Amino acid sequence: MRVRGVGIWVAGVCFLAALVAPLLLLGFIVVVKAFPPLIICIAFLIALTVGLWGGIYFWRLDTEAPRDEPIRFNRLRRKVYVYRFHHDGLHPFSRTT
Repeated sequence: MRVRGVGIWVAGVCFLAALVAPLLLLGFIVVVKAFPPLIICIAFLIALTVGLWGGIYFWRLDTEAPRDEPIRFNRLRRKVYVYRFHHDGLHPFSRTT
């Protein structure tokens, strides 16, 4: 069972990780006074991309409700049931899932 609110905290960590990658690259350039090798630049670019994608994915997973799907609320158990909802992680901006 997924707890509400955890995705926002995970998204914050992902966004911070995405922010650290360019800062480390900038720090490397300032300290060494030379541009880093291509493999390090690619690694920082991948870290930035994965951090942003993960942040957007977890943010939307926790904050946005599914659209055009039947939603039922059980008053006795105080539980919400969402039927036929499948979240696609490869397309975090997609409205149709």
